[in-house]
Amino acid sequence: MSSRNSLISGATGIFASVTRWSLYALFFLMPIFFLPWTSSILELNKQLILVLLTCVGVTAWLGQMVLQKRLAFKSGWFNLVPILFLFSVAISSFMSFAGYQTWVGQASQEYTSFLSIAVFVSLFYLLMNTAGSTEVQKGIYTSLLVSIVLSGLLLILGMFDLFHLPFAFAVSKGFNTIGTINGFASFATTVMFLGLAMWLVSQEGRNRVIETGMWGDVIRALIVIITLITLTTQVVTDFWVFWILNIVGVLFLAVFGFLQTHEFPHPKRFVIPLFVLLVSIVFLFIQTPIKLDLPIVVSPSYATSWNIAVSTLSRNVGDFLFGSGPGTFPHDYLAFKPASVNASPFWSMQFDRAKSSAITQLATLGVVGFACWIVMMFWLAVSAFKRLLSERDHEEWKMTYVVFTGWAVAFVSLFFYSSNISQEFLFWGLSGLLASQVIPKLWSTDFSKSPVLGLFATVKFVGVGVALIICLFITGQRYMAEVAFAKAINADADGAKVEQIITHLTQAVSYNGLSDVYLRNLASAELAQARNTIASYGGKELTPEQTQVVADQVKSAIASATKATAIEPNAAANWVLRGRIYRDVMSFAQGAEDLSAQMFLNSIKIEPNNPTHRVDLGRVYLTVADRARAMKSEKDPEVVKSATEQEANLLKTAEQAFSSAIQLKSDYAPAHYYLAAVYERQGRIQEAAARLLVVRNNNQTDVGVGFQLASMLIRLKRYDLATQELERLVKLNPTFSNGLWYLASMYELEKRQDEAMNLVQQVVKLNPENKVAKERLAKMKAGEVTTVVPEPIQPGQESVITPATGEIVEEAPVEEEATATVAPEPVPAQP
Repeated sequence: MSSRNSLISGATGIFASVTRWSLYALFFLMPIFFLPWTSSILELNKQLILVLLTCVGVTAWLGQMVLQKRLAFKSGWFNLVPILFLFSVAISSFMSFAGYQTWVGQASQEYTSFLSIAVFVSLFYLLMNTAGSTEVQKGIYTSLLVSIVLSGLLLILGMFDLFHLPFAFAVSKGFNTIGTINGFASFATTVMFLGLAMWLVSQEGRNRVIETGMWGDVIRALIVIITLITLTTQVVTDFWVFWILNIVGVLFLAVFGFLQTHEFPHPKRFVIPLFVLLVSIVFLFIQTPIKLDLPIVVSPSYATSWNIAVSTLSRNVGDFLFGSGPGTFPHDYLAFKPASVNASPFWSMQFDRAKSSAITQLATLGVVGFACWIVMMFWLAVSAFKRLLSERDHEEWKMTYVVFTGWAVAFVSLFFYSSNISQEFLFWGLSGLLASQVIPKLWSTDFSKSPVLGLFATVKFVGVGVALIICLFITGQRYMAEVAFAKAINADADGAKVEQIITHLTQAVSYNGLSDVYLRNLASAELAQARNTIASYGGKELTPEQTQVVADQVKSAIASATKATAIEPNAAANWVLRGRIYRDVMSFAQGAEDLSAQMFLNSIKIEPNNPTHRVDLGRVYLTVADRARAMKSEKDPEVVKSATEQEANLLKTAEQAFSSAIQLKSDYAPAHYYLAAVYERQGRIQEAAARLLVVRNNNQTDVGVGFQLASMLIRLKRYDLATQELERLVKLNPTFSNGLWYLASMYELEKRQDEAMNLVQQVVKLNPENKVAKERLAKMKAGEVTTVVPEPIQPGQESVITPATGEIVEEAPVEEEATATVAPEPVPAQP
């Protein structure tokens, strides 16, 4: 250990021990830590560990200086760069529209929140000033190797169905403690090259990076195991990015082997890196022969990611300089995703990060934040190169070589692949370790020489301690909210009563009222409660007391949804929920239709290329048009005239909404379905049937849509086509009473009386209490033949399209809406 690190890294005492062991614990726990009782089993829990252990380490570091009455830290202009970066992130956060998601993080955005970035910068300074000694770095590398080997073994055993942890979420073959399977491969690749660098420069005698004896054999075994695990994962995933990273990593290993040959006395040790290189080159051009049923990992392309980042920066000067804000890439994606995505199977996915972490940072932190980050990393890289070319101390050179190799691979990966909290931790951790090696200047002073600095250090130590206590309290509150939210999700999955779900969600909101996710789900649950209440009254006219109960439940749902939009006004899902609530209460709440339409217009503004919002908007106009249509039966001619004009205008507006949705996504079944409803009301029966045919072709097993098509064909007197469709429906569902009922009529028209009678007999068996069916069967047995198509035998299957009534009922067929009362934020498909 060099003298320049001895004053800091060689510190002894209880505080120094706490600092070191908090670092060891961080590098061991971050890759492998998770807890099963929150909705986010990885990111949230890892953020918790990151914040707590980093705060403990920083507090102990300051406490050590106060105890020794000596202030010592690495000095130089470089210290300003991370501070400038954090300052730019703070400005970006203040300008952000995402609120809680920006400052703290939620919905898989914990890794890029201001809180996490601030902790990463603190960890960077902590490592730079306390982890410069070979002993500490060896301990950190050992902790990291052990952790990633354990995580890797868990993944490998799961991939081949040999062992799974006893949790429902761990049954997936791709489950691991890092993130997606590609995320694990990226993380493991960095650790693999860190280990291989240790392997190459571990000489016999003094200055060994890997100790002699049994413990050294264990370390070497861990390096071999992680290399095998990494290559196995890479071969199974067969993602070209990892082969490129391997090639780059081997080049980093080899280039210094030529420049500093005396540090590599055992050329045979290059066998493993060369094997990695050979495998990478082969699989870069040849497809893997191993086919496992692993989860598919999808992401926006590099071109799409770049275009979204450019569009975000081009929105205004503030976004250009400081981006849209930490954690806001999901909003950027929805705002600027190309309409061509709607033609893909992933059209409805909300990608929460770009293809590469660097592009994500550019979009969310802007040119200033990204430039500060690049300057910091470029400064580190240049300093490391200088050190590796000029350093003469063997021990110092080896440790710099080891950490620089791992750091360089991690840095390159950020430009090719996305990140998560584990990967960001590893990168910032290696950056801090590299800085501890390449930042040479040490500044120190006794408190006796500078009482002001002593007082400052003491106050800062106390302040950090108080901040730690506050952080523990806030984190505890937030964690309790997550536990309550997870209970709500589990209760909903188990089919629990909505009242129980609301209880859990209310607890989550009480612990953390800043999350729009909790409030949105609470509003959804309260709306479901109102629907259940109405259903429990059996369709009878509500008494004033019953009406008040429903009104109170609806008011609660509206209040929760309104709070969600206030907290996160740029989340389309919040406006959509409010719009659907208002749409459901239009029949008894004056002005609700205008509010509903405005909510969906807001969602369209936020997410212009999503056809679902336009369909939601069109449904509002269609429902109000139906209300105007009902008024045409009034006796007052003025009322009839006004209702006729209003219906025509509303149907035209609805037609425009549904047509625009089809322009965005030509095969979007709900848009075609509701457009058919518009055409039917306008008397354009032929066009309505054509639209229903499109819906049926895309939903072959949807009996309701098929029946609507058959009914429309009957109205067009295309009895031959109606018969074919009804036969298909009856074959699909032999107990479909209305299908049997109408098919019997078609057979009667074709004078196939015996077949018609058999079908009606089946209807009677299925509906033994139905008098109409019995009467028809009796007439048929008496020889009576009817040529009039009867009314449906079952309610709710009328021959006209009735997609929306304005009541608190979600009856829309083929509507792509969540059926669960409570839904966590999806773990969006990550690259």
